[in-house]
Amino acid sequence: VLQARGVEAFNAGRVAEAETLFAESLALLPFHYGHLVEVAQVKALIGKWGEAEELFVRAIRVRPGGAPAYTFWSARLLAGGQPDAARRIAAAGLGRVEPTTRLWALIADSWEAEGQTAESLRARAAAGRMD
Repeated sequence: VLQARGVEAFNAGRVAEAETLFAESLALLPFHYGHLVEVAQVKALIGKWGEAEELFVRAIRVRPGGAPAYTFWSARLLAGGQPDAARRIAAAGLGRVEPTTRLWALIADSWEAEGQTAESLRARAAAGRMD
């Protein structure tokens, strides 16, 4: 319930309220993978990268084989203008979870953001081989 109320508050632009609700819900569910990933995404969206990173790391410790933490963390870094960091997280995910086309696409997008077309095309080809 607290998590849902936190999402609702965040979507309505009530960031301080959302953060309070998320803190309360994390105190109750400190090892809930999905919740850790969701709150980490919100923290990244509001620019609290240190807190977001801590939550993504906690989520990965809870479920090392879970692709969503790597995927969303990488996507948030890429959207935040950090393509090198995004690529490192996506590559770490590829090394620890069953590879996904989305992780490969994030690697390709990170290379593209840096103007590295050849590397981007190689990553897209790797993603295509997964189909």
